[in-house]
Amino acid sequence: MHSWVVDTNILISFEKANLLEKFFSLPFEFFIPSTVIDELKKHEESYVRIRAAFKEANNVRIKRCGSEEYIYKIAFIREKHKNLSITDLSLIVLAGELKCGILTGDKSERIKAEQKGIEVHGLLWILDQMVCEAKLIAPSEAIKIVGRLIETYLPEKEKKIFIDKWKKL
Repeated sequence: MHSWVVDTNILISFEKANLLEKFFSLPFEFFIPSTVIDELKKHEESYVRIRAAFKEANNVRIKRCGSEEYIYKIAFIREKHKNLSITDLSLIVLAGELKCGILTGDKSERIKAEQKGIEVHGLLWILDQMVCEAKLIAPSEAIKIVGRLIETYLPEKEKKIFIDKWKKL
């Protein structure tokens, strides 16, 4: 089973699309850093639904990010990358420790993680997994979801590639 550290923006996007249950049905193990939980608490309604989905899923693990060693690693990276948030850095550090990938929609975080050799994917890739691999949603549903997630930045070129692929299915 492949493992992923999940960013706040991915959880909120799937909560808004009413796809949390299907997201957590993917054949992956999901790690949620405590820094993501702290960010989610700022989005009260989403947080309540996301926490409930965590409890229903058997493949979600919350990871505390408060050890002295962990904070030191984050501070060390932050010196060179001040444009990344503490949460962004915690995802990178945790993924490095667990030797797993990151699911995020954050471009700066993606670039830094990929520089460190960490596999990174975003919302479109996850939807593609739901359509093509796990068969959890129909291609037409994925296309509608992409259209509804207007507030979520999705690269136009990549969006077109996936939509064209799903239209052919």
